[in-house]
Amino acid sequence: MGRSQRHTVGFIGGLGNQLFQYSFGLWLSKSGVTVTYDASALRTGSRKFELPGLVPEGLLTMERWLALAPYPRGRFGPVGAWIRRACGPRSVKFEDQIEVPFKASDAERSWWYGYWQSPSRVGEVLADMRASMCGALPPIQGGTIGIHVRRGDYVANDMILSPNYYRIALKSLVAANGLDVKSTRITVFSDDVAWCQRELQFDFPVVYSPPRDTRDDFLSLLSSDYLVLSRSTFSWWAGVLPDRPRQHVISPYPFVPPPLQPLDYPGWLRQTVS
Repeated sequence: MGRSQRHTVGFIGGLGNQLFQYSFGLWLSKSGVTVTYDASALRTGSRKFELPGLVPEGLLTMERWLALAPYPRGRFGPVGAWIRRACGPRSVKFEDQIEVPFKASDAERSWWYGYWQSPSRVGEVLADMRASMCGALPPIQGGTIGIHVRRGDYVANDMILSPNYYRIALKSLVAANGLDVKSTRITVFSDDVAWCQRELQFDFPVVYSPPRDTRDDFLSLLSSDYLVLSRSTFSWWAGVLPDRPRQHVISPYPFVPPPLQPLDYPGWLRQTVS
Protein backbone atom coordinates (compact mmCIF):
# COMPACT_ATOMS: atom_id res chain seq x y z
CA MET A 1 0.00 0.00 0.00
CA GLY A 2 1.37 3.43 -0.95
CA ARG A 3 2.18 5.98 1.72
CA SER A 4 -0.69 8.22 0.57
CA GLN A 5 -3.17 5.48 1.52
CA ARG A 6 -2.04 5.29 5.15
CA HIS A 7 -2.61 7.20 8.35
CA THR A 8 0.54 8.29 10.19
CA VAL A 9 0.38 9.30 13.88
CA GLY A 10 3.10 11.44 15.43
CA PHE A 11 4.56 10.76 18.87
CA ILE A 12 5.09 13.76 21.15
CA GLY A 13 5.53 14.14 24.90
CA GLY A 14 6.35 11.52 27.50
CA LEU A 15 5.36 7.90 28.02
CA GLY A 16 1.74 8.61 29.01
CA ASN A 17 1.12 10.80 25.98
CA GLN A 18 2.82 8.30 23.68
CA LEU A 19 0.38 5.65 24.90
CA PHE A 20 -2.54 7.94 24.03
CA GLN A 21 -1.07 8.42 20.55
CA TYR A 22 -0.58 4.67 20.12
CA SER A 23 -4.19 4.10 21.19
CA PHE A 24 -5.30 6.71 18.67
CA GLY A 25 -3.44 4.82 15.96
CA LEU A 26 -5.18 1.59 16.98
CA TRP A 27 -8.50 3.42 16.85
CA LEU A 28 -7.80 4.69 13.33
CA SER A 29 -6.74 1.21 12.22
CA LYS A 30 -10.11 -0.27 13.23
CA SER A 31 -11.48 1.27 10.02
CA GLY A 32 -9.22 -1.08 8.05
CA VAL A 33 -6.60 1.53 7.09
CA THR A 34 -2.88 0.90 7.65
CA VAL A 35 -1.37 3.10 10.39
CA THR A 36 2.29 4.00 10.76
CA TYR A 37 4.05 6.25 13.29
CA ASP A 38 6.41 9.24 13.26
CA ALA A 39 8.80 9.81 16.19
CA SER A 40 10.69 12.74 14.66
CA ALA A 41 9.49 15.14 17.40
CA LEU A 42 11.39 13.07 19.97
CA ARG A 43 14.70 13.44 18.20
CA THR A 44 15.82 16.33 20.41
CA GLY A 45 14.96 17.52 23.91
CA SER A 46 14.39 15.63 27.14
CA ARG A 47 11.69 13.28 25.85
CA LYS A 48 12.61 9.94 24.34
CA PHE A 49 10.70 7.22 22.56
CA GLU A 50 9.41 5.03 25.42
CA LEU A 51 7.20 2.45 23.70
CA PRO A 52 9.75 -0.08 22.37
CA GLY A 53 9.68 -2.99 24.77
CA LEU A 54 6.13 -2.16 25.86
CA VAL A 55 4.53 -2.47 22.43
CA PRO A 56 5.76 -5.25 20.09
CA GLU A 57 8.00 -3.92 17.33
CA GLY A 58 5.78 -5.43 14.64
CA LEU A 59 2.89 -3.19 15.74
CA LEU A 60 4.96 0.00 15.63
CA THR A 61 5.67 0.51 11.96
CA MET A 62 7.82 3.62 12.05
CA GLU A 63 8.39 6.17 9.29
CA ARG A 64 12.14 6.02 9.87
CA TRP A 65 12.94 8.01 6.72
CA LEU A 66 11.79 11.07 8.70
CA ALA A 67 14.81 10.82 11.01
CA LEU A 68 16.26 14.07 9.65
CA ALA A 69 13.02 15.80 8.64
CA PRO A 70 11.80 18.72 10.78
CA TYR A 71 8.81 18.11 13.04
CA PRO A 72 5.84 19.91 11.41
CA ARG A 73 5.34 22.17 14.43
CA GLY A 74 8.95 22.68 15.33
CA ARG A 75 11.40 25.41 14.41
CA PHE A 76 11.17 24.56 10.73
CA GLY A 77 7.59 23.34 10.91
CA PRO A 78 6.41 24.57 7.49
CA VAL A 79 9.28 22.67 5.84
CA GLY A 80 8.44 19.54 7.81
CA ALA A 81 4.77 19.78 6.82
CA TRP A 82 5.71 20.35 3.16
CA ILE A 83 7.94 17.26 3.12
CA ARG A 84 5.16 15.13 4.54
CA ARG A 85 2.53 16.42 2.12
CA ALA A 86 4.88 15.89 -0.81
CA CYS A 87 5.48 12.26 0.16
CA GLY A 88 1.87 11.59 1.12
CA PRO A 89 -0.65 11.53 2.51
CA ARG A 90 -1.26 15.14 1.48
CA SER A 91 -3.13 16.20 4.64
CA VAL A 92 -1.33 17.21 7.86
CA LYS A 93 -3.77 17.52 10.76
CA PHE A 94 -3.20 19.02 14.21
CA GLU A 95 -5.60 18.13 17.01
CA ASP A 96 -6.25 21.74 18.01
CA GLN A 97 -7.33 22.64 14.47
CA ILE A 98 -9.97 19.99 13.86
CA GLU A 99 -13.41 19.26 15.23
CA VAL A 100 -13.69 16.26 17.51
CA PRO A 101 -15.13 13.75 17.98
CA PHE A 102 -15.19 12.16 14.55
CA LYS A 103 -15.49 8.60 13.23
CA ALA A 104 -12.37 6.70 12.24
CA SER A 105 -14.16 5.50 9.12
CA ASP A 106 -14.72 9.14 8.06
CA ALA A 107 -11.12 10.24 8.66
CA GLU A 108 -9.20 11.42 5.60
CA ARG A 109 -5.81 9.72 5.16
CA SER A 110 -3.54 12.10 7.03
CA TRP A 111 -0.55 12.82 9.19
CA TRP A 112 -1.95 13.24 12.72
CA TYR A 113 -0.28 15.31 15.46
CA GLY A 114 -1.78 15.83 18.92
CA TYR A 115 -2.29 14.24 22.31
CA TRP A 116 -5.65 12.52 21.58
CA GLN A 117 -6.56 12.17 25.26
CA SER A 118 -10.02 10.61 25.17
CA PRO A 119 -11.11 7.96 27.73
CA SER A 120 -14.04 6.94 25.52
CA ARG A 121 -11.79 6.41 22.49
CA VAL A 122 -9.32 4.45 24.62
CA GLY A 123 -12.22 2.30 25.81
CA GLU A 124 -12.90 1.26 22.21
CA VAL A 125 -9.39 -0.15 21.78
CA LEU A 126 -8.37 -1.06 25.35
CA ALA A 127 -8.83 -4.79 24.83
CA ASP A 128 -6.61 -4.58 21.74
CA MET A 129 -3.99 -2.61 23.65
CA ARG A 130 -3.92 -5.13 26.47
CA ALA A 131 -3.64 -7.99 23.99
CA SER A 132 -0.82 -6.31 22.06
CA MET A 133 1.11 -5.49 25.24
CA CYS A 134 0.40 -8.69 27.18
CA GLY A 135 4.04 -9.79 27.08
CA ALA A 136 5.18 -6.49 28.59
CA LEU A 137 2.54 -6.00 31.28
CA PRO A 138 3.81 -7.45 34.58
CA PRO A 139 1.57 -9.61 36.76
CA ILE A 140 -0.28 -7.88 39.59
CA GLN A 141 1.48 -8.30 42.92
CA GLY A 142 -1.11 -8.93 45.62
CA GLY A 143 -0.96 -6.90 48.81
CA THR A 144 0.72 -3.86 47.24
CA ILE A 145 -0.26 -0.21 46.93
CA GLY A 146 1.58 2.11 44.58
CA ILE A 147 1.37 5.89 45.09
CA HIS A 148 2.47 8.03 42.16
CA VAL A 149 3.50 11.59 42.96
CA ARG A 150 4.13 13.77 39.90
CA ARG A 151 6.19 16.91 40.49
CA GLY A 152 8.62 18.20 37.86
CA ASP A 153 7.07 20.79 35.56
CA TYR A 154 3.73 20.50 37.40
CA VAL A 155 5.01 22.42 40.42
CA ALA A 156 4.20 25.80 38.89
CA ASN A 157 0.75 25.05 37.45
CA ASP A 158 -2.77 23.92 38.38
CA MET A 159 -1.94 20.23 37.88
CA ILE A 160 0.01 20.02 41.13
CA LEU A 161 -1.62 18.19 44.05
CA SER A 162 -1.14 18.99 47.72
CA PRO A 163 0.39 16.59 50.25
CA ASN A 164 -3.05 16.43 51.86
CA TYR A 165 -4.54 14.92 48.70
CA TYR A 166 -2.18 11.95 48.85
CA ARG A 167 -2.74 11.38 52.57
CA ILE A 168 -6.54 11.45 52.32
CA ALA A 169 -6.62 9.47 49.06
CA LEU A 170 -4.55 6.66 50.57
CA LYS A 171 -6.73 6.57 53.68
CA SER A 172 -9.89 6.45 51.53
CA LEU A 173 -8.49 3.68 49.30
CA VAL A 174 -7.61 1.56 52.32
CA ALA A 175 -11.04 2.07 53.90
CA ALA A 176 -13.02 1.47 50.70
CA ASN A 177 -11.29 -1.86 50.06
CA GLY A 178 -11.04 -3.01 53.70
CA LEU A 179 -7.27 -3.40 53.47
CA ASP A 180 -5.09 -4.60 56.32
CA VAL A 181 -2.20 -2.15 56.14
CA LYS A 182 -0.06 -4.42 58.32
CA SER A 183 0.10 -6.93 55.48
CA THR A 184 0.19 -4.40 52.65
CA ARG A 185 3.35 -2.93 51.17
CA ILE A 186 2.82 0.75 50.33
CA THR A 187 5.39 2.32 47.99
CA VAL A 188 5.71 5.92 46.82
CA PHE A 189 7.08 6.48 43.30
CA SER A 190 8.00 9.99 42.24
CA ASP A 191 10.25 12.18 40.11
CA ASP A 192 11.02 14.09 43.33
CA VAL A 193 11.55 11.51 46.05
CA ALA A 194 13.32 13.96 48.37
CA TRP A 195 10.27 16.26 48.40
CA CYS A 196 7.99 13.28 49.13
CA GLN A 197 10.09 12.14 52.07
CA ARG A 198 10.13 15.67 53.46
CA GLU A 199 6.52 16.75 52.85
CA LEU A 200 4.24 13.70 52.79
CA GLN A 201 2.89 12.48 56.09
CA PHE A 202 0.77 9.35 55.84
CA ASP A 203 -1.31 7.56 58.47
CA PHE A 204 0.34 4.25 57.52
CA PRO A 205 3.95 3.10 57.06
CA VAL A 206 5.23 3.63 53.52
CA VAL A 207 8.49 3.09 51.68
CA TYR A 208 9.95 5.45 49.09
CA SER A 209 11.30 4.01 45.88
CA PRO A 210 14.73 5.48 45.06
CA PRO A 211 15.00 7.52 41.82
CA ARG A 212 14.85 5.16 38.85
CA ASP A 213 14.27 5.08 35.14
CA THR A 214 10.78 6.15 34.02
CA ARG A 215 10.10 2.70 32.58
CA ASP A 216 10.98 0.97 35.86
CA ASP A 217 8.57 3.15 37.84
CA PHE A 218 5.84 2.55 35.27
CA LEU A 219 6.24 -1.23 35.43
CA SER A 220 6.12 -1.11 39.24
CA LEU A 221 2.91 0.93 39.15
CA LEU A 222 1.43 -1.47 36.60
CA SER A 223 2.12 -4.39 38.94
CA SER A 224 0.64 -2.70 42.01
CA ASP A 225 -2.60 -4.24 43.26
CA TYR A 226 -3.96 -0.83 44.33
CA LEU A 227 -3.05 2.65 43.12
CA VAL A 228 -3.20 6.24 44.28
CA LEU A 229 -2.88 8.36 41.15
CA SER A 230 -1.56 11.83 40.51
CA ARG A 231 -2.69 14.21 37.76
CA SER A 232 -0.48 12.63 35.14
CA THR A 233 -1.11 10.65 31.95
CA PHE A 234 1.73 8.37 33.12
CA SER A 235 -0.33 7.71 36.25
CA TRP A 236 -3.58 7.42 34.25
CA TRP A 237 -2.24 4.62 32.07
CA ALA A 238 -0.87 2.74 35.09
CA GLY A 239 -4.46 2.68 36.32
CA VAL A 240 -6.05 1.78 32.98
CA LEU A 241 -3.82 -0.85 31.38
CA PRO A 242 -3.94 -3.70 33.94
CA ASP A 243 -7.22 -5.59 34.16
CA ARG A 244 -7.61 -4.96 37.89
CA PRO A 245 -10.91 -4.11 39.67
CA ARG A 246 -11.60 -0.42 39.11
CA GLN A 247 -12.27 0.24 42.81
CA HIS A 248 -8.60 -0.65 43.38
CA VAL A 249 -7.69 2.73 41.91
CA ILE A 250 -8.29 6.16 43.42
CA SER A 251 -7.73 9.31 41.39
CA PRO A 252 -7.98 13.06 41.88
CA TYR A 253 -11.32 14.54 40.91
CA PRO A 254 -11.42 16.26 38.57
CA PHE A 255 -8.48 14.39 37.09
CA VAL A 256 -7.44 17.55 35.26
CA PRO A 257 -8.69 21.04 36.08
CA PRO A 258 -11.15 22.69 33.67
CA PRO A 259 -11.19 23.76 30.91
CA LEU A 260 -8.95 20.84 29.94
CA GLN A 261 -10.70 17.83 28.39
CA PRO A 262 -11.89 15.54 31.23
CA LEU A 263 -9.83 12.42 31.88
CA ASP A 264 -11.92 10.99 34.74
CA TYR A 265 -12.21 7.23 34.27
CA PRO A 266 -15.48 5.44 35.11
CA GLY A 267 -15.43 3.13 38.10
CA TRP A 268 -12.37 4.53 39.83
CA LEU A 269 -12.67 5.85 43.36
CA ARG A 270 -12.45 9.64 43.40
CA GLN A 271 -10.84 12.02 45.84
CA THR A 272 -12.06 15.56 45.36
CA VAL A 273 -9.31 18.13 44.91
CA SER A 274 -10.07 21.38 46.71
